[in-house]
Amino acid sequence: MKGSHLSARITLTILAAAFGFCPLTASAEKTGAKRGGYVDVRTYLPQGYVTDGTVDYKEHIQKCFDRNTHVLFPGSDDPARPMIYGVTTGLNSKPMRRIRFGPNAILKRLPSLGVLLVLGPGTHLVGAVIDGNKYGHWPLLKDREVKQYAYTTGTAVTLTDQNMIRDCFVYHNAGIAFGAWGGG
Repeated sequence: MKGSHLSARITLTILAAAFGFCPLTASAEKTGAKRGGYVDVRTYLPQGYVTDGTVDYKEHIQKCFDRNTHVLFPGSDDPARPMIYGVTTGLNSKPMRRIRFGPNAILKRLPSLGVLLVLGPGTHLVGAVIDGNKYGHWPLLKDREVKQYAYTTGTAVTLTDQNMIRDCFVYHNAGIAFGAWGGG
C-alpha cells in the first residue's frame, strides 16, 4: 500500500513539473508574465495601476480579452486586501475564451448602465467575484423615471451560448446577476 501512495505522489510531481504551476495570487506572480497558458490581465494595465476598485480599466481589460484566449485576474494572498479591478459596463469576450479569477480577486462595477460582461459563445468563467457596487450608482439612477425597473443598472454577466460558469459569485448588483440568451 505504501508503494502505491509513493507512486501516485511521484506521478503528480512529474505532471506538475511537465505542465507548470499557474499562480493565482499577486505575490506568486508579480511580473504579470504568461504562466500556465493564462495571460495576467495586469500586463495590460497602465504603469502605476491600482487595484482598489477606484479606477476604470475597461479599455485595458477589453484589449486583454481581445488579444488572448486565456486571461487571469490574479488575486491577493490577504483576504483583507483583495485586488479589486474597477470597470464600467461593456466588457465582451470573444468565443471560446477562458477567464479565471484568483483568490481574493474582485471585478467591481463602477457607476454605469447596461451589461458589465458578455461572455462569447463557449467561454468559461471560473472563480469570478463581481461587486455590482449598487450603492455607488445612486447619483446615476436618482433622476430616472420611476418604473418597475427604475433602480436597476443591468446584468452583471450575460451568457450567450454554451458558456461554463464555475464558482462565481455576484453581489450588490442592482439588477440581474446572470442573464442568458442564445441558441444552445
